[in-house]
Amino acid sequence: MVDFMRDYIERKLYPQYIEFITGGAQGFDQLVFWAVEKARKNLNDKEILNQVYLPFPAQADRWSEYGPFGKEDYQQMKDHASSIIFTTGTNPQDYSMACKMLQRRNDVMLTDSGMCIGLWPDRDNTWMKPDIRSGTANCLKHAMQECYDVRIVRYGIKGNEVVPLYVERIK
Repeated sequence: MVDFMRDYIERKLYPQYIEFITGGAQGFDQLVFWAVEKARKNLNDKEILNQVYLPFPAQADRWSEYGPFGKEDYQQMKDHASSIIFTTGTNPQDYSMACKMLQRRNDVMLTDSGMCIGLWPDRDNTWMKPDIRSGTANCLKHAMQECYDVRIVRYGIKGNEVVPLYVERIK
């Protein structure tokens, strides 16, 4: 996924887009962060910004220490980021509050960007349904309502691996 996204950034987004924002979440956010880092090095362009917007300071507290998307990877991402923006300054008191803070992070990222790229399975548009309420689905729906440039990385599953297939421009 990292190399697929790096290639997409280098061939399709650069130089029109040189400021990138990810949310620091486990999975696609962190993979895209590292894709931007690789593109920045490959293109030898120090003007490329790789910003991380975090919902609250304790985002990774419940994550495992090591392994894919663990606290160690999270810290490395923060160490390499061009900037870190906390969209709230306090930690959540409960699950409901954490969900609201994660949604606020997504909203602030959309406000500060001109494009939204999400990850969703190939030939599946359930994210558009009103009853689907995942963070990714909510973010994509909000981006569509606000007239952003919305793109979806479509993927398939091969064995135990997520395989990126293509990028679809939705709007």
